[in-house]
Amino acid sequence: MSVPIRDVLVVHPNAGRRAALASALPSYRVVAVESKTEAAFRMADAAPALIIAPPDDARLFLRQVAHTAPDALRVFICSKSDPAGLAELMQSAAKGHVFSVLDDALSGPELGRTISHLLQHQGSAFATVPPGSYSVHFECNEQSYSARCLEIGNFGATLLLPSDVPAAGFPPGATLEAVRIEREGQLLLKTTWAHVQRAQPVVDAHGAHLRVGISWATAMHPPPPVPGVTMEEQSEVVATLRKGLRREAVIWLQRANDNSVQLRLEGPSVEMVDGVAVLRCRTTGLLECAVGDQVDLFFEMGGQSYSGVGQLLANGMDGSLSVRVPRALVIRNWRSLPRFKPCPDNRFLLSFLSPVTGQPTTRAPLDLSVGGLSFPFDASSEIIPAGSRLDATLLLPDGTSTQCQMEVRSIHALPSDGRPDGGLRPFRAGVRYSGLAQSARDAILRAFMRSRCEAISDGSHVPFQEIWRLMEEARYRFHPDYPFGDDSPLPMLEDTHRKVYGSGDLGRSLVYTGAKGMQGNIAALRIHSRTWLVQHLAVRPGVRRNEQISYDLSNLVVELGEVQQDVEFIRYSWRKDNRWPSRRMGWLARAMETPGLSMLRHFSYLRLPLTPETPPAPQGLPRVRDGVRTDYVWIELHLRDRGSSSGCCARIC
Repeated sequence: MSVPIRDVLVVHPNAGRRAALASALPSYRVVAVESKTEAAFRMADAAPALIIAPPDDARLFLRQVAHTAPDALRVFICSKSDPAGLAELMQSAAKGHVFSVLDDALSGPELGRTISHLLQHQGSAFATVPPGSYSVHFECNEQSYSARCLEIGNFGATLLLPSDVPAAGFPPGATLEAVRIEREGQLLLKTTWAHVQRAQPVVDAHGAHLRVGISWATAMHPPPPVPGVTMEEQSEVVATLRKGLRREAVIWLQRANDNSVQLRLEGPSVEMVDGVAVLRCRTTGLLECAVGDQVDLFFEMGGQSYSGVGQLLANGMDGSLSVRVPRALVIRNWRSLPRFKPCPDNRFLLSFLSPVTGQPTTRAPLDLSVGGLSFPFDASSEIIPAGSRLDATLLLPDGTSTQCQMEVRSIHALPSDGRPDGGLRPFRAGVRYSGLAQSARDAILRAFMRSRCEAISDGSHVPFQEIWRLMEEARYRFHPDYPFGDDSPLPMLEDTHRKVYGSGDLGRSLVYTGAKGMQGNIAALRIHSRTWLVQHLAVRPGVRRNEQISYDLSNLVVELGEVQQDVEFIRYSWRKDNRWPSRRMGWLARAMETPGLSMLRHFSYLRLPLTPETPPAPQGLPRVRDGVRTDYVWIELHLRDRGSSSGCCARIC
């Protein structure tokens, strides 16, 4: 009988844990049984590809598996606080059995990712390397170790330690910290941690050793997330959730503030019931909650995590659930810079030597930004583990190339149309580069602008007279010192425009060009405190039903600020007497206003004469301090006594 590779056999005496293990593997056909005796009958009928079991009687169970399912991946669920289970697994490893160990305390998402990682590890490429050339350094239990490397793969390695190192010091599941793999003294791979899969004393041609198999994460630890932004508009919450469903984002559910049991939702859909958005779904496990209890929903999409609190409306015994869509979602960015897909006429090519095999490799990026990019590779034949260091060459759209250093931050599986026996394993490698030349950054920014809107281009090379004529036709009001109709300030303004926007380092000027020529302009400037200042929005008057000039210009100039590595804040500046920019930017500022993360202020001009000499500071200025509540009360009483209903002071003299 032929059985697909996706079949999984789960053995666990606890019904709740069996259900949680099954829910962590929704993409696989899972058979859950209570005892190893029942598992033996199941394996006799059909050999699974993956077996998950507790550690008791591990040696006997492994002998049964070796007879009935020799090609199956063996995984034991064992708590780090279970000395008997760990001792049984160590004795099993000493007998030569090969298996993997997972911590019983892992949550649903972590468990699912780890098991999928192990399955990928089984079908991934593994290269044997000369032990004398590769050295490994790490720490375990606050003690430093040095070892030789025998094999390296995308998800782990095999180490050789001296024979005097006891195997008891490396029980299955033990954590190795600050792992570094070097080739002839040069850093090849660095990862924060790795886990011991097995440790076994061996004797080979070079003598006695302790062979240790380790595995590491498919992604480097991200930096601490910035404070989340709360999405409170219900229509936006529902739209975001539906967008996640269209993109097939994995949605998890748990009891409020309790991550002990996390269930993955199957077949989720959003419906409107009496004006209330309801999420309907099914789960393979049971959620121990009553109707009316609060539950946590969370999912990831596009480099961002979304989480919110909903209300359980129905909890069927068959696993069907109905949950009220959260009233708000908290959004956190896991990627510091937004990426984009380059257009066909703005192609980039990445070339490097494979870090382990040394094979020359050239890939077209799937997406990129000024901080990093991602590219595809076949994990069944190529070895590019997370944490690898690469010396790469980036070919730019204009035919020039630049050198840079790259660090592989993550690898993730892509949908595969290959054979079910694992012939092709397409993966996506996300890298972060350093030492990128400014010319390459400018080329990436130009491609970024082109991918967002083809009608928008860099305005630094446009004759300033055309931009000034556009401002005049848009009835744009500048500072009173620069009135339209007087061409005397134009040479100075043109020179300033060229100096500020010419190189692209200090600011960006964008123009929107349509069939009738230039239709809009906007500019942004890098100023103090890591701030990107947006200003000068102007659009030629007229009716253009199929064009959203102000929308495209405003969105792109903000995104250009976001892709700058040294920019942390976006600031808008406009004059209220410029009616359309005031209406457009004022609406945008109010829509984006978030307490604690944004502010809206009104400023007035203070003019000084343009003289060569600095005017003397006036004498006898009154002392100024921030107003307090008692001052506001006094001012209000004073105004009432005078019969005036208007007036406001933020500073008290």
